Amino acid sequence: MAVKDPSVSRTAIIVAGGSGKRLGGPVPKQFQTIKGRPLLMWTIEAFHRFDASMPLIVVLPEAHFDIWKALCMGHGFFLEHQVVAGGEQRFHSVKAGLDKVEGDGLVAVHDGVRPLVSKELIARCFDAADKHGTAIPVVPVVPSIRETTAEGSRALDRSKLLAVQTPQCFHADLLRKAFALPYDPAFTDEATLVERLGVKVSLVEGEENNIKVTNAMDMRVVGSLEGLPWWRSFGALWLTFSVLPEGWPSSGGVVCGRSQGQMVLLLLFHSGSRNGRQRMVRPRTCAFIRTSGSWCTSGCGSSPSIRS
Repeated sequence: MAVKDPSVSRTAIIVAGGSGKRLGGPVPKQFQTIKGRPLLMWTIEAFHRFDASMPLIVVLPEAHFDIWKALCMGHGFFLEHQVVAGGEQRFHSVKAGLDKVEGDGLVAVHDGVRPLVSKELIARCFDAADKHGTAIPVVPVVPSIRETTAEGSRALDRSKLLAVQTPQCFHADLLRKAFALPYDPAFTDEATLVERLGVKVSLVEGEENNIKVTNAMDMRVVGSLEGLPWWRSFGALWLTFSVLPEGWPSSGGVVCGRSQGQMVLLLLFHSGSRNGRQRMVRPRTCAFIRTSGSWCTSGCGSSPSIRS
């Protein structure tokens, strides 16, 4: 990883506003669990490993704020990050995150459901953006591609095609100018918007493992790949099977609530004693249920470092 230039500030905007309709399940895809933790936590941690001092701005639908706070408490996730309410489309969500960026350094925009992004890829993107003003990671297109036409379809030369990934990195002042332009439904990513200013976008070598989770197969693939530290999920697995050893007295607490679609998060946590010793366990076991109840908390302990 390149040594950070202290004169250049860096900020990451992690966009997690998806509904997860293609993935299925009772919760948005950024909250679905892989190796014992929600996808979004792995993604945030990847940027924290790259630079623990870098400000992290997480963009979520406002209706998901309380669910996210409860998940952070439940998984003992205490990495500092600022939570910002997203908008109707990706354009509006990224713009909301950009409004919270301080200074005129470098800004990375990353998909919240790309948890396997490496420190090396993040460094390449920031370094290229520092030199050229823009940087987006790309990988070759592997499958054969066809374009539909009025007559039917035609084959495209895949050697000339590239699949775009994130993080997409830019000088902050350039990105602000791009987002000052009127919204266009044709907007697909930040690079598309910057190109409307007449700026050339610099390409960086991406990574095949930097998968964007959009369906159940992607979840299985990401779960089978190296890149998510096994020891991060071990505590959750240990708790699931060992939190209540036989003969240990226990007590429990609940964090529950209501959001859109009456989706509610239930967190269970316990304390116990053995041989006169008190033993406390962080909340880890969680499940989603449906109810008409309103938000409530009981025995939740301290809150994680989240700013909104």
